[in-house]
Amino acid sequence: YLAIYLLSECYNMLEDYKAARYHLSSIIKSYNLGDKSVDREIYMESLYKHARIDILCKNYSNSIMLLDTLRSFIAKKKIDVEEEFEKKIKEAKDYAEKNYEKYGDTKKAKSTSKNVPYETEAIQKKRSLRAKPYQRLKNIPANKQKEDMQKLWQEMMETKMEIQEGSKWYIISASWFNHWKEWTGFKETEEPETKSEQKSPTEDVEVDDSNTKSATIEEPGSIDNQDLIECNEIMLFKEINLKDGLNEEEDYIIVNPEIWRYLYSIYDGIPILRKAIKNFDKKEDIDIAETIIEVNMVKLYIFEVP
Repeated sequence: YLAIYLLSECYNMLEDYKAARYHLSSIIKSYNLGDKSVDREIYMESLYKHARIDILCKNYSNSIMLLDTLRSFIAKKKIDVEEEFEKKIKEAKDYAEKNYEKYGDTKKAKSTSKNVPYETEAIQKKRSLRAKPYQRLKNIPANKQKEDMQKLWQEMMETKMEIQEGSKWYIISASWFNHWKEWTGFKETEEPETKSEQKSPTEDVEVDDSNTKSATIEEPGSIDNQDLIECNEIMLFKEINLKDGLNEEEDYIIVNPEIWRYLYSIYDGIPILRKAIKNFDKKEDIDIAETIIEVNMVKLYIFEVP
């Protein structure tokens, strides 16, 4: 692991920060999994270096989280560290917090923040408290969102009849989506009206109470999907793992990119991307194997065998 650490230093000097963070994350992951061959000092240095690189990449919130983890680790283990090292940790955290409050995270940094390898429940809570107040990206009325979604939903259901291998799909919290449905009055089974189906002014018209509902029900906030994400998983890659035991429709829904982009353009949020793959569990021929959406990613753990 000393060699891996030194390799990360080389990547850092070459300004290949992605590779540097990858190697530092592998050290942190191994230690958190109980690998006793990882030296404690190397583990602490890896946390610190990872945080410093995140600052360079303007991923301030992740840097704060890693530095909090490092300080908590030192306090819990009652490690006697040099005063200079403590000073460096404090200065780095102060700098990250100041810039996070002033600028937030850059879009580029957000896309790499899924590489975060470790997050305690306490740190997760601190991060949520630091989050900036939510602001909707677009001001689209509830009835207009309902109308737009009816068209998009119908188109999606047609494509879901025959899922293509490699096609992209997004997962959304059912809790958030049900809240949004209550606010807009949207129903999955309701089809959009065509011009020929629209009633004339002289006919009896059913009153649309979606605006009345939106006045009594609070509009949903960001699509953060926090009730689905396994925050305690150790992530080395960009994919987001979901909690075990989740069920479609009950805990989450699956939508196509068009619906996700529409909702995301209004509410922002955390995208959980999945792809359609061939299901070979039933040992079917490759040509007749069913195409499914891979919701639960395969978790890969690396262990060093003596």
